Amino acid sequence: MLKQRVLTDADVAAFKRDGFLVKRGLYSPAEMTEIAGWIDECEALPEVPGKYMMYFEESLLDGQSRILNRLENIQPYHVGLRKLFDGDRMMGAVSELLGEPAVLYKDKVNFKLPGGD
Repeated sequence: MLKQRVLTDADVAAFKRDGFLVKRGLYSPAEMTEIAGWIDECEALPEVPGKYMMYFEESLLDGQSRILNRLENIQPYHVGLRKLFDGDRMMGAVSELLGEPAVLYKDKVNFKLPGGD
């Protein structure tokens, strides 16, 4: 059974022409709010060796505090983000752009927090 297409032919053509695609409306405002909440949840996670990887930088505000600037390998540990990354819309859209089935190679969330470099 064929999955419903996520992108239009014009979207794919724009990607081939420009090397990138901005696809507005792929997720509803309510879904975007939910996704933002998941990122907030991830920001509040404790450091746990051997799980997701958290990277910190020294605060430019006080020179002492550690500020989260990157989180990697969160997909196995957060159900919502796993469904987002592996979901039909995201994987479907990327697969359409690549012209073949896509797979997640690496996940990463970059943070730009107050005091960060």
